[in-house]
Amino acid sequence: MPTPSELSTATPSFHPDIHRGTAFEQASAPGLTLSERYQKLMESVYNPDLSVNEQQAGGATLTNAQRKIQILERFKNTPQYQSFKNVINHTLAELDDIANTAGTAHQKNSNFESLANGLWEPITVNGTSRFGVFQLDLYQQACPDANRLVRMHAFAQQRPKLVANEAEANARACIKDLSERLDVCGPGLVQHFDEAAKTVRQASFTPSLPERFEALRIQASRNAVAEFVRENAPAWNLGVGNEIHKVAAWQNHFSQTMNLPVIDDVFASPNYTEDPVEQMNLKYKLTNLQPKPVTSRFMAHQILEEARDVWNQLQVEGVTDLAQGCMTIVDKISNKHGPVEPHTLFEMNEDAVPCRLHDNPTLLALSLLQQVKGKVPVFPNSPKIVRWAFRHQQGEGTLTLKSQLHLSWLETAPPPGTVREPERQLLSSKHLSAEQIGQLLDLLTMFQIHDVPFKSAVHELLRNDWGHHLEPIRLQEFDPHLPNDVFIHVAMGFAQGLKLGEIETHPKLLDVFSTALFNLRSSKVLKHYSHDQIVQLFTHTHQLASSNGQPDALDVHRTVNRIARLEPANVDMSLYKAALEFKWNRAPQESLDDAIGNPVFKSQNAAYGVAYVDVMAKCTPHCINVTLLENIDTMVRPEVALRFIETGATFNATNDGQPSALQRLLKNPSDAFVTIVLNDLSQRGVSLQEVAHPGVIDMLTRRSMPMAAAILRRYPGL
Repeated sequence: MPTPSELSTATPSFHPDIHRGTAFEQASAPGLTLSERYQKLMESVYNPDLSVNEQQAGGATLTNAQRKIQILERFKNTPQYQSFKNVINHTLAELDDIANTAGTAHQKNSNFESLANGLWEPITVNGTSRFGVFQLDLYQQACPDANRLVRMHAFAQQRPKLVANEAEANARACIKDLSERLDVCGPGLVQHFDEAAKTVRQASFTPSLPERFEALRIQASRNAVAEFVRENAPAWNLGVGNEIHKVAAWQNHFSQTMNLPVIDDVFASPNYTEDPVEQMNLKYKLTNLQPKPVTSRFMAHQILEEARDVWNQLQVEGVTDLAQGCMTIVDKISNKHGPVEPHTLFEMNEDAVPCRLHDNPTLLALSLLQQVKGKVPVFPNSPKIVRWAFRHQQGEGTLTLKSQLHLSWLETAPPPGTVREPERQLLSSKHLSAEQIGQLLDLLTMFQIHDVPFKSAVHELLRNDWGHHLEPIRLQEFDPHLPNDVFIHVAMGFAQGLKLGEIETHPKLLDVFSTALFNLRSSKVLKHYSHDQIVQLFTHTHQLASSNGQPDALDVHRTVNRIARLEPANVDMSLYKAALEFKWNRAPQESLDDAIGNPVFKSQNAAYGVAYVDVMAKCTPHCINVTLLENIDTMVRPEVALRFIETGATFNATNDGQPSALQRLLKNPSDAFVTIVLNDLSQRGVSLQEVAHPGVIDMLTRRSMPMAAAILRRYPGL
């Protein structure tokens, strides 16, 4: 690191590359790890030590602001200050160049150089300046970080083979992002520069696995805090612009309990964290992020994405066979992240040759957990591994199903007397016998102490086996608050003709489908299935019960009837449409009877009524007129009545001499409803002649329905 005396000899021709060039040569020495290269590169970054000026400032009666001003004044009167200013101005200009490398003319900015305008402003107690006494923090923290960013980018650009893959592009993108976040206060800038420097180091000079593991846990926690702050921002403008300080305040609040670093931010007021309800909610979110299996899964996802990027690049270069490119992928990933086993990155065919990249991070996550064991802090009360042994064993060793949070896998312990590591496999029915799959279905339908972890494991099995056929299983994470959604996934798969191993049916499937039916109305996954798939589920469930000679065991019609009558009132729309279609197709007369006075026509949610009309028009269009006729006088939402019109219902039609729908419409007590429908009918050219006479208008007037009366009063020929 250059000494103050070295800096004091600076001349107007001073250039920071004098020390940077030496640092580059030292960091390029052969045999260094990426972490060691980073240390060599940063040894000569000048970090102004203002402690001497602070000691001289003295004065027990000075306020903190006055003390900082004296320190700054003394530093600005030293030869080192001008040299430091030269270095930082040059550094900020370089950052501007980097940030604007790929930008068009109108996209370019000079935000870094503009930052310098506030860095060197005079500071007084009563005067105004951009950063005030926080200049001191910027000199000691943000400015050295700016220099680090420039050095890391330049080294990655000039020595691409000595840093991680895509290091220069990642550094440039991070610097570009930083350039758009500079319009904040001093403490905010310190945080932004610190975060950017750490991000570029992570991407370019990959630290050891335990260091990266901890950094990812901390970053995930910070992201959760930032998301929480945004979600709970006040509706009014009070506090806008303070997000970064609120994030710092919450991180500091949980720094001890969640083992998070304290952020030095004078504006991170404890007042931001006083609400006990917010404390409880954020604590719950953060607690779920701390266990090691959570971080390992995040990291495994990231590494698999990097492996996919490498494979995509190889394909651009002409490699078409993954078996040819797999070792290149393994080498690049290993160079950045440490040794990786090929089976954790690739699915293997029967000849143990890589055939595709994993989209499941479990095996890689387990490998990462093994590598950091004993090297990173263990969060208190972390969930333990839950085990289920199979009754039926085949081959050597003992096969066990294991689960820990969102990680579930199969593990085969070596035979007694054999010294080797257990073999881990993805949880899939292709690794299980029919008897073992049957045992899983048995366990699924009975209450267990570890009920939720087991259902999470079954969800993992379904994702591995059926994820490419049923997107909702592949895309949706298991929700521990709604564990019985797994029954719906199982039932959906079998209804679609999928199998678990060679099992197409099983005695326990009746229990599975029964539980699925019971949980339909509370499910959160149904919205990801189409109503056609749900109709197929109803049909298959009915057929399954009939084929087993137990039609009452799965009372599909009872479930469908309740859904069709909006029980509960906020039933999922896809489920509602599916229930209507199933019912109208299988019992049209019963459905028609049920249509008279159906609760849907009195619902304030017009979407249900519109859906009801659409399904009826699709399944039994001849029932449209009579349904309209019998419900128009009590209908609540005009959108539903208009939907009847759009599907071909006739308001002038009569039924055996009974009043027409148009006449019954006028019995509806809602002036707004009647007015909207009459106006729409009139615009469509439907004749209102049978109701457009003075007696009807007088009747509407007496019933306090002036708008409807006005529509008829204007009718031609009255």
